[in-house]
Formats: sequence, C-alpha cells, structure tokens
Amino acid sequence: SLVFRSYSYQQLEAFQREMNLFCCGRHPAYSGLHHTKMPPRMSGERGSQNLQLSTTYIGRMNRGAGELKFVKVAAALPRQPRTPRKSSSAGSESVLSESD
Repeated sequence: SLVFRSYSYQQLEAFQREMNLFCCGRHPAYSGLHHTKMPPRMSGERGSQNLQLSTTYIGRMNRGAGELKFVKVAAALPRQPRTPRKSSSAGSESVLSESD
C-alpha cells in the first residue's frame, strides 16, 4: 500500500491526474517523447497490472476525531459490524477489545 498525503483536495486531484497519465503512458515527462524513457504500462491494458489511482481509494482523514473515511467505498459497501472478543493477560483482568 502507498499513502499520499495532502492538506488540500486540489493537490490530491492534481496528483491523481498525473499518476493516471503516468500509468497510461501519456505523462509528458515519461511518454517516450524528447528522449524520455517510456515506463511499462500500468493501466490494465494487455495484461498489465492496473495501478491507476481510482477515486474509490481516496479517503479523508480527520485527525481530531481519529477517523478515516472513504466516501465512494462507504456508499458502495455496507459497514461490517465488529464483534468484540475477550482477551486476557496473566495477572490482569479480562478486557473486551474489537477484532480486526
């Protein structure tokens, strides 16, 4: 996994555009023009792995609330309830914790 952090949504959109151009082989700095090296395709074409940055995988983190939200994913997938599990340590009382 890779995490790209930005304080501005506009910067993140610009990065997404650049990344997707690079993956498709159309980025002006890496397109094979003007003696630049052409990277391998990373767009899912011809059996290549698709590494384009989809809007589905862009989340927003609220550090104050300790939340990370993926707006597109939350709309598409229902939230799975977490089941508490019982854990214990020697010499201490049992505590309920959430399973991952």
